[in-house]
Amino acid sequence: MITPKFQTLTIVFHYGFFENTREGFESTLKKGVQVGLFVDALHRKLNSRLHSAGHLLDVCVRNVGLSLEPGKGYHFPDGPYVEYKGSVPQNDMQNKQAELELEGNKLIEGGKVSAAIVSYEEASEMCGGCLADYIPKGSSPRIVKLGDHPGCPCGGTHVSDISEIRSMKFPSLSSLAIHSFRILPCFSSTDQNDNSEVFMS
Repeated sequence: MITPKFQTLTIVFHYGFFENTREGFESTLKKGVQVGLFVDALHRKLNSRLHSAGHLLDVCVRNVGLSLEPGKGYHFPDGPYVEYKGSVPQNDMQNKQAELELEGNKLIEGGKVSAAIVSYEEASEMCGGCLADYIPKGSSPRIVKLGDHPGCPCGGTHVSDISEIRSMKFPSLSSLAIHSFRILPCFSSTDQNDNSEVFMS
């Protein structure tokens, strides 16, 4: 279990403990010994697509005229989702579902995805004029922007271009007070990591 700590813009310190290691492995580790870490590129790419799709959903919701407040999100293959606070009239559900899908697939035609650590004031401007209460005033948050759309405070991994999301589907919308748009990966039989679609339900 490793928790990265970003002390500077160029050095990442990892703190944690080892799980499921072979017998005696930990005893061979000594302070100052160099170790190697690697990233599972395909898994990271899928998570990046899911995460960016969750942010793009926020843009879609605004663009189709839904007055919903973004809540928590989970952007991993074992059950990704984004939750919103608000309501959608029952008789508008089917139309909004279709509008969201059209808007999402229009937006993924392309647009550069950028991330920057900026001052609180600049971050507020990049995010449409205000920041959420959980962002401390005077801090320097990391802001992620998808194309020319308003940014969002985020420390996660994203695709480099919106087009890498590839496709978005919206099978259904919930009718609860808190609407849950669940992002579900649908894998192909040939390569479940690289040729998947992103589903919203």
